[in-house]
Amino acid sequence: MRINQKLFGGHIYEYRTSSVKMEIPMKKKNVFISLLLVVFYILIREYIYYSPMLTKPPEILEKKISIKEEHHVESVYVKSQNVQQEKTTQQLGRIYTKEPHVSHEKTTQKSSISNHCVDSYDLDPKKSAAASMSKIVLLGNERKLFELRDNITVRITLSDGNGKAKSVGGDQVRVWMVEPAKKANSTGYVTDHGNGTYTGHLKALWVGSPVIRSAIAITCEGIGVRHHALKVPGKLRMVVGVFKSQKIVEETDCGPSLNFKGEFCNFTAENFGLPWFCARPKNTKLLCHDWVKVRGVYQVTYTGQETAMMKGHNLLKPEINIKVTSKDNRELHVSPPPVACNRFPSTKTWSLKSPVGFFFQGKWFSTYCSSTIEDSVAVYTKCLQNRRIQIIGDSTSEHWLKVLEQMLHFQRVGSFRHHRPIVTVLKSNNITMSWFTHGYPFLHPRIANNKAFSKPVHVYLDKIPKGSNDIVIFNLYVHFNAYTPDILQRQAHALVNSVHSVKKRSPNVTIAFKGFHAFGDTKIFLDDYWASVYELIIKKEFASILDKVIYLNCWDITVCTENENFHNSNEIDKEMVHIALSHICR
Repeated sequence: MRINQKLFGGHIYEYRTSSVKMEIPMKKKNVFISLLLVVFYILIREYIYYSPMLTKPPEILEKKISIKEEHHVESVYVKSQNVQQEKTTQQLGRIYTKEPHVSHEKTTQKSSISNHCVDSYDLDPKKSAAASMSKIVLLGNERKLFELRDNITVRITLSDGNGKAKSVGGDQVRVWMVEPAKKANSTGYVTDHGNGTYTGHLKALWVGSPVIRSAIAITCEGIGVRHHALKVPGKLRMVVGVFKSQKIVEETDCGPSLNFKGEFCNFTAENFGLPWFCARPKNTKLLCHDWVKVRGVYQVTYTGQETAMMKGHNLLKPEINIKVTSKDNRELHVSPPPVACNRFPSTKTWSLKSPVGFFFQGKWFSTYCSSTIEDSVAVYTKCLQNRRIQIIGDSTSEHWLKVLEQMLHFQRVGSFRHHRPIVTVLKSNNITMSWFTHGYPFLHPRIANNKAFSKPVHVYLDKIPKGSNDIVIFNLYVHFNAYTPDILQRQAHALVNSVHSVKKRSPNVTIAFKGFHAFGDTKIFLDDYWASVYELIIKKEFASILDKVIYLNCWDITVCTENENFHNSNEIDKEMVHIALSHICR
């Protein structure tokens, strides 16, 4: 305390001043610090979100990201419908060849897709091929008696609903042979002559009384309906994005192409260079960076006529009964192939022709290589010990993990949530096995899953360390059915360099592609027609890595067993897993 004197108006006045320091009350100080932290958090959040989007997008993009580098603005853009549809048409034109004839380079898969089928949109049911009006006949053997190892040929002539013979090809026709009493099945391949007639090629692989069956899997007109649906925005509504900020939540359409009107958020950079867009939320308080989850909605708007045209897998009648005998008293085909599956060149696995194998007494026998391993716990464990197995794809590949997990008694890490990453371990043998989704588009059914759960295959390949001996099995299939084929093509193209890179730094890494399987599911938007389209794309994109990736044929085993569901039976999955390990284990 200090006493001061001051002269004022002839009088001396005294007054006291205090040296006490002014202080902000404690509560107000805490609020001030909290506000600073919030502001700091928001700035960091904005920087983390926008910095990758301000970078120049990869060449894989169709459109440039609509953000100016000098301004932090929302990633929005009004789409030009005409430009998008024109690009889609051009992309399809690059995928399909013009010649519709030959069709047996690989089992029943076509080496070309007929343009006239892709471009057609005829809903007259009488014009499409009808199984009830079509015929199958055995060629060159009226007695229907064959020797073991003989080739068997059938001629299939298609007619429309009016009984008129078809004059053009393009319908997908399949042939196979079964003998239920011996639990025996095998698949043939089909040649499309382009004039409504087809030749089916099979082989006598066991002694007995098999039945030859044939079906029109997908009609030419049904193919046209499928492709037409891809050109109509909103017809196949598969995925929505969930945007959330505090208590505000909104869902908008999302996809790998701009099939919605208005402003959109471009998440291509966040999706590791692969196109991904969501319609911008209508609520102005929600920004693009508030996208947190994705959810599958499965909304399709096919008309009754379109649905009728898409139905397939119709058996031709009558079936052909034959008899197979053997002069040397052998019950099966020739002796096991001389080459072990684990020594069979991976390049050759991409060009095999049906039959690649057959069932007999419920066991699968390969026609091109010999399995050197037993399907036993001890053998599988020895093969996989001290290794990491990464399985990347859809739920059909997830089932492969479950087969091994159950058989070898792995222990799951964490609780199971549908379509979320799985990690399971066998500590006694130092084995770790994991499953991840293959990246967008991935349709999480009903529930909303964190957007970070789906990453493209190449991201996982790029993370494999130098000197690793990992096993990587991946697939790309049914989740792409509702989108133009170029979407799958982009993801396949993106991982080629990653395969080259990982094999260079880690030569002992084994990579296998789980091939496409056949199924006749009633869920229209999931269809095995696309297997023939995707196979063309995969072979073209993987041309430089065929010697580095094993192709695991899943087609023959599912055609000959008349597989119906897109999820295979446990018995089929077990055989598929054994085929895979026969190539991988040494």
